[in-house]
Amino acid sequence: MQVGNETGEADRIALQGHVPLEVTAGAERTAGFAALMDGCPLFRWNSTPPCFALRPPLTSTLRCRVFARHFASTKEALTAPILKDLVADQLLVNGPFSIAMRQGKPFGFQGNLQASGRGVRFRKEPKADLATFDGSVSQEGLSGKLVASSASASVDFLGSLDWAHGVRFGGTLKAHAASHRVLGPSLSALLPKDAGFSKGAYEGWLGYSPDTGWVARGNGSLESAATQGQAIRAAKFDAEIGRRSARVVLKGGSWNDSTLSGQVMVDRSTKALIGNILGSHVPLKPIANVAGLDGYGDVTALIGGTLDHPGVDLRAKGTATYVSSYSQKPVHGAFDGVARFQDQALQIERAIVRSDAGSFSLKGEVK
Repeated sequence: MQVGNETGEADRIALQGHVPLEVTAGAERTAGFAALMDGCPLFRWNSTPPCFALRPPLTSTLRCRVFARHFASTKEALTAPILKDLVADQLLVNGPFSIAMRQGKPFGFQGNLQASGRGVRFRKEPKADLATFDGSVSQEGLSGKLVASSASASVDFLGSLDWAHGVRFGGTLKAHAASHRVLGPSLSALLPKDAGFSKGAYEGWLGYSPDTGWVARGNGSLESAATQGQAIRAAKFDAEIGRRSARVVLKGGSWNDSTLSGQVMVDRSTKALIGNILGSHVPLKPIANVAGLDGYGDVTALIGGTLDHPGVDLRAKGTATYVSSYSQKPVHGAFDGVARFQDQALQIERAIVRSDAGSFSLKGEVK
């Protein structure tokens, strides 16, 4: 069976197959491809010669929103679930493709296509206002370049996607997001519950499979990031997400005008945290929140606990000034402190300011 347009003019769209085509009726979603073709307004059946003909007017661009909706209702679509989960307000496809259909054989499709869509969404992920694709497509997957954008996010992906064995993909990615609020449910699940960011960018490798979940290796930046009530600005990082763990290396950032660096690792199965953050010339007042205490020091933060209940052990050395409420006489000198921050509360184990005139120490919980 050959398919052409009704005018007989040559075009780049062709279908190949054999008749009779398999048609199964009865249970929901069991109509075969022949029923799809017969029910789709893009095609009509010609008895002589026996073939499906594309309805005029036909251009080199196939407007396939209606076609895709019909295809999603067929049993053949079950072999390509990504098409079932893909919706669009408008979808245009241009390029040569072939469809192979044979009695008792799997549905086959191949094409080198350029596609563009508006209002494109996959499953419950955020909708793209505009999306374009240029590459090859078959019944088992696709490979090529995908560019998608909205008012608050953009994605430039070069790689491959396989849906023959469950949805999985891998490739290089450039992405920008206005904030954590525009992330879909899949990526949001990677963040701690109370974490957020603004103006984020990422460049590197990104992949996903049902076996490994998300995997990534690249670098990024955040205008600001916050967790546990603490904010870091101008953060630059390297990220590596594997099957068992995820690691983020903080290569630069500031907290209260102090410079930060360090790394954090997360066990993906237990959500256990381990890591350290180093800060130079860190203001002590925002950390200790103790009336009369001011100064600066080098701080080491040892991170533990879990994503849901993190804990931080703090050690600080520097110079501080303390003025008590009853003497009003400042004590200025070397500062040494040890504390633990957890559940929005700071437990000071030791904080000492030493000077030639004497010393001051304190301990206890600060909220």
